[in-house]
Amino acid sequence: MENVKIIGIAAASYVRTAIMICEEKGVGYDIEPIDFKSPAHFAVQPFGKMPALRHGKLRLHETLGIGIYLDEAFDGPPLQMENALDQAQMFKWISSINDYGYQSLIRELVIPRLVGPSRGETPDEDAIKASLPKIELFLEQAEAALADNEYLAGKTLCLADLFLVPIIASVLRTPEGQAMVPKYKALTRWFAAMSARPSFAAAHPPPKQAAAE
Repeated sequence: MENVKIIGIAAASYVRTAIMICEEKGVGYDIEPIDFKSPAHFAVQPFGKMPALRHGKLRLHETLGIGIYLDEAFDGPPLQMENALDQAQMFKWISSINDYGYQSLIRELVIPRLVGPSRGETPDEDAIKASLPKIELFLEQAEAALADNEYLAGKTLCLADLFLVPIIASVLRTPEGQAMVPKYKALTRWFAAMSARPSFAAAHPPPKQAAAE
């Protein structure tokens, strides 16, 4: 079967999610790099985000749609939940990650702290400081979810875990993340287990190879 094509910068958080999904499912894939915000990028993702996916005649963008397609169209371990309540928890967490977690953890911390300086930009320390209470709130909610469960939505790995783990990995590269995340014992246990998975290693090159979030 033809490999799926994951279009985007391999170091970007949600591209890493798509890679991990393919790895967990055993789906063959190729990464197609793209110049960020270029005409070619907007041609495959009209909102200028990543990733996009191509598989034969199929064209998809938005990580949730990509994830559901990869989970349901291919064999391999299921990455959605079996019962309605756990499935609702999975979608709650994906929504929370997309709406709140990515904004505060990546846009307001990781990008100004790590990505901006690589472009010669000076971090806005006041803005980073202002983001920390929102980051703490998000981490507290993740800690509560993981206190009695091995994974975010229950006892089994699901798409929500694969959405979050690349974000936490990036946060842990910042001094603020290194100070905050270890306070949350269940989250730290979950991250250790997630980062030991072969899919994580496939999606997370050493930091010197990472070019974007």
